[in-house]
Amino acid sequence: MRPFSVYKRSSGIYYAELFDERGIRIASRSTNKRKRDEAVLVAHHWSEQGLPSRSGATRVLSEQATVSTLYRLARELPLERTDAVRIVAILKSRGLVTVSASQARGEAREEVGAFLARHWAAGSPYIAERTAMGHRIGKRHTYEMSRKVVLFWEPFFKDKAVGELRRADLKAFTISLAGRGLAAGYIAKVMQAGTTIFRWARAAEIFAIDPSEGLGKFSGPAKKRGVLTVDEVRNIFALDWRDERAKVGCIVALTCGLRAGEVLGLRAEDIADAWLRIRHWWSELDGLKGTKTDSERRVPLLPNVRKLLLALVAKNPHGQGPESFIFFDLRSSERPMAHHILRGGFEDALSQYTLADKYASASREEHRAALIPWRARAVSLHSFRHLYAARLADQVLPETAMRTTGHSSRAVFDAYADHLDDAALAEVGAAIADGFGKLLNFKVTA
Repeated sequence: MRPFSVYKRSSGIYYAELFDERGIRIASRSTNKRKRDEAVLVAHHWSEQGLPSRSGATRVLSEQATVSTLYRLARELPLERTDAVRIVAILKSRGLVTVSASQARGEAREEVGAFLARHWAAGSPYIAERTAMGHRIGKRHTYEMSRKVVLFWEPFFKDKAVGELRRADLKAFTISLAGRGLAAGYIAKVMQAGTTIFRWARAAEIFAIDPSEGLGKFSGPAKKRGVLTVDEVRNIFALDWRDERAKVGCIVALTCGLRAGEVLGLRAEDIADAWLRIRHWWSELDGLKGTKTDSERRVPLLPNVRKLLLALVAKNPHGQGPESFIFFDLRSSERPMAHHILRGGFEDALSQYTLADKYASASREEHRAALIPWRARAVSLHSFRHLYAARLADQVLPETAMRTTGHSSRAVFDAYADHLDDAALAEVGAAIADGFGKLLNFKVTA
């Protein structure tokens, strides 16, 4: 069979139809010729050398036949949405698709902010899948991610559909965040509110591609952590605090290197003779849960600090059972005191230290002004933990220090046991006694 035929349309231009060896039509093209003989020569050349494409390349008829078959199959086969997602992903990987968020579902038309907010909401497909796979996603984390969507993603992208997102859009977004003077670490968390969902949606075959794929990580100077001096710590704890629970909580944060949530999560059964067991974290949204790193640890407990803790346990109005909170709430036995009591007690002590003799008569505005220099130094409750870690780093091996503080950022320590052995515990205890034993003026009341 002849591999082509020519025919004239009403425009007077001859077209050529090309066929494969089975007689199935491969393509129909205009020869741009008005004379039949010239059109035949063009068609013959195509059948021998291949069809020219719009890019200028030439495709032999066997390849064109395969592509034509793909066209036909795409029209006729009962394809599913997941098939379409995979096909688009293949085209994207070959550089043939440049749109960075082609979806096969209705989500493509959803606004960026609404799409992200929906997937950070409780019961969303993302949350349900991660929970089913054994990953812990706390309410506090989802709340923080949702807040970042509302504060940053929604205003920037406004009415933009998620299906229109491109990597360039996300780059412009990070630049805008940097222009607002945000710290690099915080920008990374803002970006995480979006990139986490995009990556999951691609893996779940909701998206054909991930618009954040290949997006460089934002780098910049880390925000300096606030550090208290030894003299400041000594003078602050020498003051009379309004709430004994807040003062003892801050002493524990300092001498045991605990996070605020770990302090509030302490229960009576966690107090041993010479050490404190850290196995819980209190969150206002999630309640009592495992520690931040999901691992238990022991930390040395100075004798006088132990006495302070036992004195608080004895004052618990809800009873002194093993599961009673050390830093109890006055109204409920089901929770410890609120986080703002711990933080507020610390800030009130800073104000008292700054105002000195003027503290008692100072106005609310003056108390607020007294905190400005401390905030400028980034001093917070976490500053106690920094001072603890700094003292340990001066006296014990980094491995021992990290296992005491519960840091897990260095992968080399992941293989270590969750608990310090007795020798290491004694070493840390000696370092803490030397570093803080003479620093505090302990007062234990019956």
